[in-house]
Amino acid sequence: MSIPVFDIDGVKVEETVVLGSVTSANPDHVLYLVKKYQDSLLHQGTSSTLTKGEVSGGGAKPYKQKGTGRARRGSNRSPLIRGGGIAFGPKPRSFAISINSKTVKLAYAIAYSQNLSKIVILRHALVSSLKTKEANALMKKIVGTSIGGLFVLGAQDADFELGIRNLKGIRIRDILSVSIEDLYLATSICVSEDVFFSIKGRYFDGRA
Repeated sequence: MSIPVFDIDGVKVEETVVLGSVTSANPDHVLYLVKKYQDSLLHQGTSSTLTKGEVSGGGAKPYKQKGTGRARRGSNRSPLIRGGGIAFGPKPRSFAISINSKTVKLAYAIAYSQNLSKIVILRHALVSSLKTKEANALMKKIVGTSIGGLFVLGAQDADFELGIRNLKGIRIRDILSVSIEDLYLATSICVSEDVFFSIKGRYFDGRA
């Protein structure tokens, strides 16, 4: 299956070579591992509670040690009483897990190859600045609708991004920030020509 290339007027100018096929013993498991890894990076881990030593007050002994018939108490900020610290509450931490970089690259190769039918290449997008209305008309002409579309752009496509960023229901990513989930949720995947060859070189070239 070849990938269509469109110019900035929405006219199909050619079809480029298809990305190479990707083989894996268990592609679903590879995708699962990378999705789990990416989700762990999004987990902020900012929950925090105060321990006995961090709660304000509690310096004075609530009552004398002996003679009251009650349990001895050294602080009114003990975790055992109301208003005290938390004994085993959450503290800020990282939820990130580690993963082999080769596994990540394999997962992206699988994801792109499984979503080839969604990919279209935009030629000359990097030198064009469109109004939002023009960008919407362009996307309708190419893929039928802009809603749910994913744009994978490079730094050189900044002018083009100005025209599409206000389109309804789209995602704009670069080659490093696009996630596995982005590729599968997208109704269409539009990439600039330079970014396409970057994807090809990064995830497909040299792969057996």
